[in-house]
Amino acid sequence: MQASPVRSLLILAALTLCACGERQAEVIGGGVGVVQGTAGEAKWLAFAERVGDLSNGALTLTPMVGGELGSEETILSALRRGRVKVANLSGLVVSSLVPELALIQTPFLFDSHAEADYLLDNHLIDVYAPLLAEQGLQFL
Repeated sequence: MQASPVRSLLILAALTLCACGERQAEVIGGGVGVVQGTAGEAKWLAFAERVGDLSNGALTLTPMVGGELGSEETILSALRRGRVKVANLSGLVVSSLVPELALIQTPFLFDSHAEADYLLDNHLIDVYAPLLAEQGLQFL
């Protein structure tokens, strides 16, 4: 599976964020809104495998799907407290902290996935990253 620029950025950022110099590190992630047996679960599991591959096994992502960690709001709270290290959250729930993130939920805002990837990677991350940092979060 070829990673999109956004997925590559997310993986690299996760590796950078979690590279703590230890021989083995475990990153617990929340696959929020991901139902077992769906394409979303397959993508989350592929992401977990790719993190392990790119870190040569130094990082293990424990994908939590099917509501194992609770609602998105619960996972956001756990993320802010450091109990969860990486989370796949919707713009809707994160906009409760950073209202400007609601923009990316606008229907028909992007013409394609490629356009969304380009704008997120090259423009919007520079806008959203500082706003999320103020809340103790890092936009991957």
